[in-house]
Amino acid sequence: MRHLLLLTLLVPPLMGACGFGDDGGGSSNTDAAIDAAIDAPVDAPPTSRVYEMLLNPALAIPDNNPTGVDISFSVLGLATVSSLDVQVDVTHTYRGDVRIELFRDGSLVETLKVTSSLDSADDVKATYTVSAATLGTPLNGTYAVRFTDVLTSDTGSINLVRLTFHF
Repeated sequence: MRHLLLLTLLVPPLMGACGFGDDGGGSSNTDAAIDAAIDAPVDAPPTSRVYEMLLNPALAIPDNNPTGVDISFSVLGLATVSSLDVQVDVTHTYRGDVRIELFRDGSLVETLKVTSSLDSADDVKATYTVSAATLGTPLNGTYAVRFTDVLTSDTGSINLVRLTFHF
């Protein structure tokens, strides 16, 4: 089976805006973010760095396997961050079976999702925020998001993992 691996460093999009400065079009958080980005100096540093892996076809999570499967990212050039968002898109027939953990250089940083026999819904489409204090140092290294299916019968696969480091 072949997997298409798409690893992209993304810059936040500036969609939905035209012109410069305040266009007077509403007061949503999105509008404010767009206006702030438009009003920022041309040489302003980015406010986030994104690492993304889109899996097509999706990568199966081994059923009832304590090892699970890791999606890894090599992260370089970070001096400081305010937080990290870990976004996942998992197709699964019983999401309560799935544990999701964040590792850096082989050490557990944080358990993002615990298993629960009470969570019988399908799929995990979520964003987990990790504070700068929890991330600790060093920031650079190999980050891995581990997906483990802890029970038998129900199966799933990983469609997308995205790390967004906020400055």
